[in-house]
Amino acid sequence: MSASILVGVSVSQDEAYQKAIELISRAGYTIVSTSDRDRTITYEASGGAWAWKQKVKLDFGKKTKDTASLLVTVKEQGFSFFQGKKQIEILAWVLKSLGEQFQIALPPGEVADYLNLKR
Repeated sequence: MSASILVGVSVSQDEAYQKAIELISRAGYTIVSTSDRDRTITYEASGGAWAWKQKVKLDFGKKTKDTASLLVTVKEQGFSFFQGKKQIEILAWVLKSLGEQFQIALPPGEVADYLNLKR
């Protein structure tokens, strides 16, 4: 199972990319790969006691010179008793944590409520 979300961010593609690398490193996750050219980060997050590891990919796109888009995708690397739940928790953690660094524009609708995020 996988889950993803596309959001806008209020800083440049380069700044968002660098802050995300710092955040993931500080949190102690294993960064599997980065691409300075494509502005992508892939890391592994723990699935917890009853779930396999999760592969998380952050893909920063350029909107303008001062703003960017961010596509976060979480994919399970095996079987879990909690299919979907872990992916949503990881999406929420990424967005909440980065949202403490810069403003994130969530898509319209109930996504923020579903992820338990404030708009």
